[in-house]
Amino acid sequence: MPVNALAFILTFKTSWDPELEAEAQKISDNCLIVEKNDKYGIGMVYTPDPVASTSKYVDLVNDAASAVSGDCTCAAGKQEQCDMYKQFTYWEGGKIGCAVSECSAPPNVRTKVMTCLFEKRFHGAKCSYAKGTACNFCSAGLNCVDGLCCKSVEPSKDGSCGLKPEQLVPLYKLYDRSQKYTALTTLNMVKEQLKLLGYFDNGTIGYISPIEQSSCGKLKPLIELGSPSKKELLVYVADKLHMLQLAKSGYLYRGTIGYVVEEEGFCSSTLSVYNFGLYEASNFYLSNEEEAEKLVGRRDNLAPAYKGKPFAIWKEE
Repeated sequence: MPVNALAFILTFKTSWDPELEAEAQKISDNCLIVEKNDKYGIGMVYTPDPVASTSKYVDLVNDAASAVSGDCTCAAGKQEQCDMYKQFTYWEGGKIGCAVSECSAPPNVRTKVMTCLFEKRFHGAKCSYAKGTACNFCSAGLNCVDGLCCKSVEPSKDGSCGLKPEQLVPLYKLYDRSQKYTALTTLNMVKEQLKLLGYFDNGTIGYISPIEQSSCGKLKPLIELGSPSKKELLVYVADKLHMLQLAKSGYLYRGTIGYVVEEEGFCSSTLSVYNFGLYEASNFYLSNEEEAEKLVGRRDNLAPAYKGKPFAIWKEE
Protein backbone atom coordinates (compact mmCIF):
# COMPACT_ATOMS: atom_id res chain seq x y z
CA MET A 1 0.00 0.00 0.00
CA PRO A 2 1.77 3.22 -1.13
CA VAL A 3 2.10 6.20 1.19
CA ASN A 4 1.23 9.46 -0.53
CA ALA A 5 3.86 12.14 -0.05
CA LEU A 6 5.20 12.86 3.38
CA ALA A 7 4.95 16.63 3.27
CA PHE A 8 8.16 17.45 5.04
CA ILE A 9 10.14 15.04 2.86
CA LEU A 10 8.68 16.20 -0.43
CA THR A 11 9.50 19.77 0.47
CA PHE A 12 13.18 18.95 0.10
CA LYS A 13 13.15 15.97 -2.29
CA THR A 14 12.63 16.46 -5.99
CA SER A 15 10.19 13.77 -7.10
CA TRP A 16 8.22 10.66 -6.20
CA ASP A 17 9.49 7.54 -8.00
CA PRO A 18 7.19 4.54 -8.72
CA GLU A 19 10.15 2.17 -9.04
CA LEU A 20 11.45 3.13 -5.61
CA GLU A 21 7.92 2.78 -4.26
CA ALA A 22 7.69 -0.78 -5.65
CA GLU A 23 11.10 -1.66 -4.19
CA ALA A 24 10.07 -0.18 -0.83
CA GLN A 25 6.91 -2.30 -0.93
CA LYS A 26 9.00 -5.49 -1.30
CA ILE A 27 11.11 -4.56 1.71
CA SER A 28 8.05 -3.66 3.82
CA ASP A 29 6.36 -6.94 2.91
CA ASN A 30 9.31 -8.87 4.38
CA CYS A 31 8.52 -7.33 7.78
CA LEU A 32 12.20 -7.31 8.73
CA ILE A 33 14.36 -4.44 9.96
CA VAL A 34 16.74 -3.33 7.22
CA GLU A 35 19.31 -0.78 8.28
CA LYS A 36 21.20 -0.52 4.99
CA ASN A 37 20.49 -0.98 1.29
CA ASP A 38 23.23 -1.59 -1.27
CA LYS A 39 21.82 0.93 -3.72
CA TYR A 40 19.57 3.42 -1.91
CA GLY A 41 19.23 5.27 1.33
CA ILE A 42 16.61 3.60 3.53
CA GLY A 43 14.41 4.62 6.43
CA MET A 44 11.83 2.52 8.29
CA VAL A 45 9.29 3.36 10.99
CA TYR A 46 6.79 1.17 12.83
CA THR A 47 3.45 1.74 14.53
CA PRO A 48 0.79 -0.53 16.10
CA ASP A 49 -1.85 2.01 15.04
CA PRO A 50 -4.20 0.10 12.67
CA VAL A 51 -5.36 3.29 10.93
CA ALA A 52 -2.14 5.30 10.91
CA SER A 53 -2.31 8.46 8.82
CA THR A 54 0.53 10.10 6.93
CA SER A 55 0.93 12.60 9.78
CA LYS A 56 1.41 9.68 12.19
CA TYR A 57 4.47 8.51 10.24
CA VAL A 58 5.77 12.07 10.12
CA ASP A 59 5.45 12.23 13.92
CA LEU A 60 7.32 8.94 14.27
CA VAL A 61 10.19 10.30 12.19
CA ASN A 62 10.23 13.51 14.21
CA ASP A 63 10.34 11.51 17.46
CA ALA A 64 13.68 10.08 16.35
CA ALA A 65 15.21 13.58 16.45
CA SER A 66 16.00 12.94 20.13
CA ALA A 67 18.59 10.38 18.98
CA VAL A 68 20.64 13.15 17.36
CA SER A 69 22.73 15.39 19.60
CA GLY A 70 23.13 19.11 19.08
CA ASP A 71 26.49 18.59 17.37
CA CYS A 72 24.91 16.01 15.01
CA THR A 73 26.54 13.00 16.68
CA CYS A 74 24.33 10.05 17.57
CA ALA A 75 23.22 9.62 21.18
CA ALA A 76 24.62 6.57 22.98
CA GLY A 77 22.67 3.41 22.17
CA LYS A 78 20.53 5.14 19.52
CA GLN A 79 22.60 4.67 16.37
CA GLU A 80 19.76 3.03 14.42
CA GLN A 81 17.20 5.78 15.19
CA CYS A 82 19.85 8.43 14.58
CA ASP A 83 20.81 7.12 11.15
CA MET A 84 17.16 6.74 10.21
CA TYR A 85 16.39 10.34 11.18
CA LYS A 86 19.39 11.67 9.27
CA GLN A 87 18.32 9.78 6.15
CA PHE A 88 14.75 11.09 6.32
CA THR A 89 15.97 14.67 6.80
CA TYR A 90 19.00 14.55 4.47
CA TRP A 91 19.31 17.82 2.61
CA GLU A 92 20.30 16.61 -0.87
CA GLY A 93 17.41 16.30 -3.30
CA GLY A 94 16.56 13.21 -5.32
CA LYS A 95 13.87 10.64 -6.02
CA ILE A 96 12.01 8.88 -3.22
CA GLY A 97 9.44 6.13 -2.85
CA CYS A 98 7.59 4.84 0.22
CA ALA A 99 5.25 1.96 0.99
CA VAL A 100 3.47 0.43 3.99
CA SER A 101 2.82 -3.19 4.96
CA GLU A 102 0.97 -4.74 7.87
CA CYS A 103 3.04 -7.28 9.76
CA SER A 104 2.26 -9.68 12.57
CA ALA A 105 4.31 -10.90 15.49
CA PRO A 106 3.52 -13.44 18.21
CA PRO A 107 1.34 -13.72 20.12
CA ASN A 108 -1.21 -11.52 18.28
CA VAL A 109 0.51 -8.21 17.63
CA ARG A 110 -0.14 -6.40 14.35
CA THR A 111 2.26 -3.64 13.30
CA LYS A 112 2.37 -1.32 10.33
CA VAL A 113 5.78 -0.84 8.76
CA MET A 114 6.58 2.08 6.50
CA THR A 115 9.69 1.86 4.34
CA CYS A 116 11.09 4.75 2.32
CA LEU A 117 13.90 4.49 -0.22
CA PHE A 118 15.94 7.54 -1.20
CA GLU A 119 17.99 8.02 -4.33
CA LYS A 120 20.48 10.06 -2.30
CA ARG A 121 22.09 8.44 0.75
CA PHE A 122 23.50 10.51 3.56
CA HIS A 123 26.64 8.30 3.49
CA GLY A 124 27.26 8.55 7.21
CA ALA A 125 27.48 12.34 7.07
CA LYS A 126 27.80 13.93 10.47
CA CYS A 127 24.88 16.30 9.88
CA SER A 128 21.83 15.78 7.67
CA TYR A 129 21.85 19.41 6.59
CA ALA A 130 24.36 21.25 4.43
CA LYS A 131 26.46 23.93 6.06
CA GLY A 132 25.93 27.28 4.39
CA THR A 133 27.22 30.80 4.77
CA ALA A 134 25.73 32.89 7.56
CA CYS A 135 23.34 35.60 6.37
CA ASN A 136 23.52 34.39 2.78
CA PHE A 137 19.82 35.16 2.34
CA CYS A 138 19.40 38.36 4.36
CA SER A 139 16.71 40.65 2.97
CA ALA A 140 17.58 44.05 1.55
CA GLY A 141 18.43 46.57 4.25
CA LEU A 142 19.64 43.96 6.73
CA ASN A 143 23.22 43.47 7.87
CA CYS A 144 24.91 40.34 9.21
CA VAL A 145 25.50 40.56 12.98
CA ASP A 146 26.85 37.51 14.81
CA GLY A 147 25.49 35.26 12.08
CA LEU A 148 22.00 36.80 12.19
CA CYS A 149 20.22 39.23 9.88
CA CYS A 150 19.65 42.60 11.55
CA LYS A 151 18.51 46.04 10.46
CA SER A 152 21.44 48.08 9.22
CA VAL A 153 20.82 50.95 11.64
CA GLU A 154 20.76 48.73 14.70
CA PRO A 155 22.33 47.11 16.59
CA SER A 156 25.98 48.13 16.63
CA LYS A 157 28.57 45.91 14.98
CA ASP A 158 29.32 44.29 18.31
CA GLY A 159 25.66 43.70 19.16
CA SER A 160 23.46 40.69 18.61
CA CYS A 161 19.95 40.30 17.27
CA GLY A 162 19.08 37.56 19.75
CA LEU A 163 16.38 34.91 19.48
CA LYS A 164 12.63 35.30 19.65
CA PRO A 165 11.55 34.97 23.31
CA GLU A 166 9.52 31.94 24.31
CA GLN A 167 6.02 31.84 25.83
CA LEU A 168 4.94 35.27 24.64
CA VAL A 169 1.68 36.64 26.05
CA PRO A 170 -0.96 38.85 24.41
CA LEU A 171 -0.79 42.60 25.00
CA TYR A 172 -4.37 43.86 25.32
CA LYS A 173 -5.37 47.37 24.26
CA LEU A 174 -8.32 49.20 25.81
CA TYR A 175 -9.72 52.70 25.22
CA ASP A 176 -11.31 54.95 27.83
CA ARG A 177 -14.85 56.31 27.30
CA SER A 178 -13.61 59.27 25.25
CA GLN A 179 -11.54 56.89 23.09
CA LYS A 180 -8.63 59.31 23.35
CA TYR A 181 -6.50 57.33 25.79
CA THR A 182 -5.07 53.83 25.61
CA ALA A 183 -4.44 51.38 28.44
CA LEU A 184 -2.19 48.37 27.78
CA THR A 185 -2.05 45.20 29.88
CA THR A 186 -1.18 41.52 29.67
CA LEU A 187 -3.43 40.55 32.57
CA ASN A 188 -7.01 39.38 32.03
CA MET A 189 -7.91 40.53 35.53
CA VAL A 190 -6.76 44.09 34.81
CA LYS A 191 -8.54 44.02 31.46
CA GLU A 192 -11.82 43.07 33.11
CA GLN A 193 -11.38 45.75 35.78
CA LEU A 194 -10.83 48.40 33.11
CA LYS A 195 -13.94 47.24 31.26
CA LEU A 196 -15.94 47.67 34.46
CA LEU A 197 -14.63 51.23 34.61
CA GLY A 198 -16.02 51.86 31.16
CA TYR A 199 -13.01 51.08 29.00
CA PHE A 200 -13.63 49.50 25.60
CA ASP A 201 -11.79 46.29 24.74
CA ASN A 202 -9.91 46.85 21.48
CA GLY A 203 -8.44 43.36 21.31
CA THR A 204 -4.78 42.39 21.11
CA ILE A 205 -2.16 44.79 19.81
CA GLY A 206 0.47 42.02 19.63
CA TYR A 207 2.54 39.80 21.94
CA ILE A 208 5.30 40.54 24.46
CA SER A 209 7.50 38.60 26.85
CA PRO A 210 6.23 38.38 30.45
CA ILE A 211 9.77 37.96 31.80
CA GLU A 212 13.39 38.70 30.97
CA GLN A 213 14.95 35.97 28.82
CA SER A 214 18.64 35.44 28.19
CA SER A 215 17.99 34.31 24.60
CA CYS A 216 17.08 37.89 23.71
CA GLY A 217 19.60 40.33 25.13
CA LYS A 218 17.68 43.26 23.61
CA LEU A 219 14.63 42.89 25.87
CA LYS A 220 13.68 46.03 27.78
CA PRO A 221 11.01 46.48 30.46
CA LEU A 222 7.86 48.15 29.16
CA ILE A 223 7.12 50.76 31.82
CA GLU A 224 3.68 52.26 32.46
CA LEU A 225 3.72 55.89 33.62
CA GLY A 226 0.73 57.95 34.71
CA SER A 227 0.10 61.64 34.05
CA PRO A 228 0.19 63.82 37.18
CA SER A 229 -2.87 65.78 35.99
CA LYS A 230 -5.05 63.31 34.08
CA LYS A 231 -5.56 59.79 35.39
CA GLU A 232 -6.62 58.42 31.99
CA LEU A 233 -3.39 59.52 30.34
CA LEU A 234 -0.98 56.60 30.46
CA VAL A 235 2.38 56.50 28.73
CA TYR A 236 4.34 53.34 27.86
CA VAL A 237 8.10 53.55 27.39
CA ALA A 238 11.05 51.20 26.97
CA ASP A 239 13.69 53.89 26.57
CA LYS A 240 15.28 54.65 29.95
CA LEU A 241 16.11 58.27 29.06
CA HIS A 242 12.55 58.89 27.88
CA MET A 243 11.26 57.51 31.17
CA LEU A 244 13.58 59.80 33.16
CA GLN A 245 12.44 62.80 31.12
CA LEU A 246 8.79 62.01 31.81
CA ALA A 247 9.56 61.52 35.50
CA LYS A 248 11.02 65.04 35.58
CA SER A 249 7.68 66.26 34.19
CA GLY A 250 5.84 64.63 37.08
CA TYR A 251 4.80 61.34 35.51
CA LEU A 252 4.49 58.56 38.07
CA TYR A 253 5.70 54.97 37.77
CA ARG A 254 2.72 52.58 37.72
CA GLY A 255 4.42 49.28 36.98
CA THR A 256 6.13 47.05 34.43
CA ILE A 257 3.79 45.58 31.81
CA GLY A 258 6.25 43.06 30.39
CA TYR A 259 9.32 43.05 28.15
CA VAL A 260 9.71 44.38 24.60
CA VAL A 261 12.49 45.51 22.25
CA GLU A 262 13.21 49.04 21.12
CA GLU A 263 13.50 48.32 17.38
CA GLU A 264 11.53 46.03 15.06
CA GLY A 265 13.80 43.19 13.95
CA PHE A 266 15.50 42.63 17.28
CA CYS A 267 14.92 39.06 18.46
CA SER A 268 12.69 38.46 15.42
CA SER A 269 10.18 41.11 16.52
CA THR A 270 7.71 41.85 13.74
CA LEU A 271 5.57 44.79 14.87
CA SER A 272 6.45 48.41 15.56
CA VAL A 273 4.10 50.19 17.96
CA TYR A 274 3.11 53.71 16.88
CA ASN A 275 2.33 56.46 19.41
CA PHE A 276 -0.04 59.34 18.65
CA GLY A 277 -1.50 62.08 20.80
CA LEU A 278 -1.97 65.71 21.73
CA TYR A 279 -0.58 67.20 24.92
CA GLU A 280 -2.87 66.16 27.79
CA ALA A 281 -5.73 65.79 25.30
CA SER A 282 -5.09 62.31 23.93
CA ASN A 283 -2.51 59.54 23.87
CA PHE A 284 -2.89 56.19 22.18
CA TYR A 285 -0.97 53.32 20.60
CA LEU A 286 -1.47 51.09 17.58
CA SER A 287 0.54 48.48 15.68
CA ASN A 288 -1.11 48.74 12.27
CA GLU A 289 1.14 50.59 9.83
CA GLU A 290 -1.72 51.48 7.46
CA GLU A 291 -3.72 53.05 10.29
CA ALA A 292 -0.64 54.99 11.36
CA GLU A 293 -0.13 56.32 7.83
CA LYS A 294 -3.78 57.44 7.63
CA LEU A 295 -3.47 59.33 10.91
CA VAL A 296 -0.27 61.02 9.76
CA GLY A 297 -2.07 62.02 6.55
CA ARG A 298 -4.91 63.81 8.37
CA ARG A 299 -4.85 67.60 8.01
CA ASP A 300 -7.63 68.73 10.36
CA ASN A 301 -6.91 70.67 13.54
CA LEU A 302 -7.94 67.76 15.75
CA ALA A 303 -5.56 65.29 14.12
CA PRO A 304 -3.27 63.69 16.74
CA ALA A 305 0.45 64.27 16.43
CA TYR A 306 2.75 61.38 15.60
CA LYS A 307 5.12 60.80 18.53
CA GLY A 308 7.23 58.01 17.10
CA LYS A 309 7.71 54.27 17.59
CA PRO A 310 8.56 53.78 21.28
CA PHE A 311 8.96 49.99 21.16
CA ALA A 312 8.48 46.85 19.06
CA ILE A 313 6.63 43.60 19.79
CA TRP A 314 5.70 40.32 18.11
CA LYS A 315 2.76 39.64 15.83
CA GLU A 316 2.38 36.01 16.89
CA GLU A 317 3.14 33.87 19.93
